[in-house]
Amino acid sequence: MNNINYIPFVCKPPVSFIKSTLATQLSKKPTLHAVSKPDLSVTLEPPEKTLYQNHTYTFRGTVNNVGSVFSPPSKVSLSLCNIGASCIPISDEQDIAGLPPGWGNTVVFQGRFDSTFKGKKKVSLMVDPSYLIDETNEGNNISRHVVTCVEPDHLSDPGIAVIVAPNAQGLSTHEGYANDPVSIYINVENYLAGSSTPPITVTISCDEQTDQIAPFESIPPKRQYKYTRIWSTTGIKHCQARLSEGPPGYADSNESNNLVNFQVQISAP
Repeated sequence: MNNINYIPFVCKPPVSFIKSTLATQLSKKPTLHAVSKPDLSVTLEPPEKTLYQNHTYTFRGTVNNVGSVFSPPSKVSLSLCNIGASCIPISDEQDIAGLPPGWGNTVVFQGRFDSTFKGKKKVSLMVDPSYLIDETNEGNNISRHVVTCVEPDHLSDPGIAVIVAPNAQGLSTHEGYANDPVSIYINVENYLAGSSTPPITVTISCDEQTDQIAPFESIPPKRQYKYTRIWSTTGIKHCQARLSEGPPGYADSNESNNLVNFQVQISAP
């Protein structure tokens, strides 16, 4: 019987093959999965380009969640900003509820500007002003519009009157929304220094209907009346402010500026 000898051995790949396989495995990167986040976006409706001092305005805007997951409750702020500088709140912050993806919410603010607000400013509406929500895009959290803050419009007498000359002050076209209060300031001025007028009245009427009569005991040299009205219908409203003729013996040096016509454009909310 023949004897058979078995020689054990191990098959190994070439060293170059091991290096190539190891390099391929090391070159593979783990797959990264994007983290879903909410994304709040805010839009401010364009306000009037000219805002009058000591006048209350209504500002409207919308907040939408354009992200892919639910957004937690947040806040919305309204400010008036100097161009390229700091901002001053013109109303209290408002709370908004959490929003599912694709949902939105409407916000309405009341803002008032005193005599310290002058010149060009930016009205800014901002959602999540404290940056408490982790969003995919923080760049759409602010919506701005440039406005100009001025004193209330009025007509001026071209010269010094020899006799007291009270004037019903003129107004440019104003805008407002149906079923919202619209306020317009009417000035009455006395251009004769050191004197006062007799008792007079200013009658304000719109669409041939007398709305309000503003009595003034005297004008020493300027008085202001705030005319406020709510219209339930839209369209252009034709109005006028008319100064009374005054008592017997009273004369006005220029009666051409005692009546002022103005318009109010009322839009749907």
